[in-house]
Amino acid sequence: MPRRLLKRLIPDPHTLRERWFLRPFGARIIDPHLWTLHRRGVTHAFGAGLAICFVPLPVHLILATSVAVIWRLNIPVICGTTFLLNPFTAVPAYYLAYRVGAALLHVPRQHFRFVPSWHWFGHSLAPVWQPFIAGCVICALLAGPALAQTGPAPNAAASAAHDRFGDDVAAARSQPYYLDVTHPEANKGAVARYLSAKYEIAPQAIATIGDMPNDVLMFAHSGLSIAMGNASLEVQRAARRITASNEEEGFASAVDRFILPRG
Repeated sequence: MPRRLLKRLIPDPHTLRERWFLRPFGARIIDPHLWTLHRRGVTHAFGAGLAICFVPLPVHLILATSVAVIWRLNIPVICGTTFLLNPFTAVPAYYLAYRVGAALLHVPRQHFRFVPSWHWFGHSLAPVWQPFIAGCVICALLAGPALAQTGPAPNAAASAAHDRFGDDVAAARSQPYYLDVTHPEANKGAVARYLSAKYEIAPQAIATIGDMPNDVLMFAHSGLSIAMGNASLEVQRAARRITASNEEEGFASAVDRFILPRG
């Protein structure tokens, strides 16, 4: 889905930060990873949000935010996805869950009329609760993870290059569609190491910033490594700090937050 269209569909991050269901999480929601649009955060957030839709209790937003904070998923996407379950879609969605549960448990179908109220849960749910709950669990397990599998695949091309040529080459992606295969010393890590020695700058005094796997090579030769918010999880895990995405002036934000001295 194009990034611009996705930004129109999901709730505005600045508006979401003021909502009541985010207040209990305090400073944890400041993490840029929870707000930037990158492939893993969006696809997994959409899958998790769809699974949460099949939780038949009015706790979707709290549950969605908790999942996003724990697994560092995109908060606007996961919260926006839970809105797919609304007064117009709740009845057919939960009736589908009931039918799935009834088929799974091999029980005869009964009259099922879902009403989003505590009275319905306390009285009308009793005759059908087993197939209904079972169906909700099955639908959540099938729908959510299936959509989340659209995330990035392992870097098989780089691994294949290393398997074929061993230590004679350096292989890393500079773009999702580019694989750089170079001399083992022709990479960003070697350059950072060379400049450190040439200008007698200790690695601890060097800051590096990047968003692609070939930037990870220079992270190891700097005291402060910063990953962009749009970087993959692999790159972000290799960095000491994470900033906002390219489209949200992440470089300038990183310089201001992590590099410039505070007065």
